Amino acid sequence: MTSSQVYECMANASALSLGAILEPLAHPKPGAVTRVEGQSDKDIFDFALNHEAVERGALVACVKVAEGAEDPIAAGLEEYLRAVKEMRLRANVGLGQALMIIPLASASLGRPDIKGLCRMASELVRRSTPRASEVYYELLRLLAPSHLGRYWGPLPDVSEGRPTVGLGEVLNAVDDITSQEVVNGYRLTQAVAEIMRREAKEGYERALVRAYSYLASAVQDSLLARSKGIRASLIAAAEASLAGNFELLDRLWRSRSWNLGSILDVLSAAASLLAYESLALI
Repeated sequence: MTSSQVYECMANASALSLGAILEPLAHPKPGAVTRVEGQSDKDIFDFALNHEAVERGALVACVKVAEGAEDPIAAGLEEYLRAVKEMRLRANVGLGQALMIIPLASASLGRPDIKGLCRMASELVRRSTPRASEVYYELLRLLAPSHLGRYWGPLPDVSEGRPTVGLGEVLNAVDDITSQEVVNGYRLTQAVAEIMRREAKEGYERALVRAYSYLASAVQDSLLARSKGIRASLIAAAEASLAGNFELLDRLWRSRSWNLGSILDVLSAAASLLAYESLALI
């Protein structure tokens, strides 16, 4: 591994992890953590710590590719897990962010364009070993996401046994926006990044909020569907499409404890893609 590869990995990890803090800073985003509003179990300070954990995982994933490691995804997730434990994060703050951003960093060496980066990231996830799945299961057990329910299917439930297949197969078995993005080339994430690219002329925060508005009205959030029911996800999309005032919608969704977590993961990764793209212009 050369010194230039080390510097490249540092720059790529820094850029790609930016979405993990830019997304929670943006305001207003109904039901979500912003620089103004927190939630009962997390706030913007928790996301600042999570950003550091994501960046550490992203850096290790990129470095392991340069070193020729068998499974850079597992190595990146292991470093994220280590950082989360060291920082004593009190809840599932940004596991979805880490799950989307760390594979992108593992594919970033050599500076591929956005399309190539996303394609290679998914390929690395699909080629990952059972070790990556084991670390992912450990993260789920540690952080205990509120939406985590009983799994019925060909894979062992998080509460029992160890996975014997790679992370790609594990994620592909889950009907979840974040998981499907990671294994299928980040298609929605790339579309959202394009929306943000057009809107960024009027400010980055505006771009994030406008992209959130599009996602909230166009996509049924899978985390909300699991935690509150499919009907809730349908109502949320309808209310977002009709909302003329995000501040009012924010108060309504907070009163119901509604949070579009899967959509926010996509928004975060899209912001990371734009930060990575901007780095290439420097």
